[in-house]
Amino acid sequence: MRKVLFVDDEDINLFVFQKRYEKSLNVLTANNGELAREILKGNYADLEIVISDFKMPDEEGLDLLAALKKMKETLVCYLLTGYEDTQEILNAKKSGLVKEVFRKPVNYDLLEKELTDAPL
Repeated sequence: MRKVLFVDDEDINLFVFQKRYEKSLNVLTANNGELAREILKGNYADLEIVISDFKMPDEEGLDLLAALKKMKETLVCYLLTGYEDTQEILNAKKSGLVKEVFRKPVNYDLLEKELTDAPL
């Protein structure tokens, strides 16, 4: 089972993600960037995927993903957003920082297929 870190500042989203994928993924959650960094340090060997919300109060999702990717280059990163593609998001996809962007409200079935079946 793939180990996934889901980062979102809204606890309800963390709860829903955890419950929705607990049978298909090994889910870790963080409600801020600092906790996400600590979780990566403690799960360095087997954490494969990080999904971050785009807009969070303490740190933008793309900044967090870039920092985590510096810590572990092999991480596959996804972004969740309720916003339209900005130039910043397009650049993150083009550079390879972000594999895919998923829109809110989230299509949980599509996201699960990507997270469980897509080649890393």
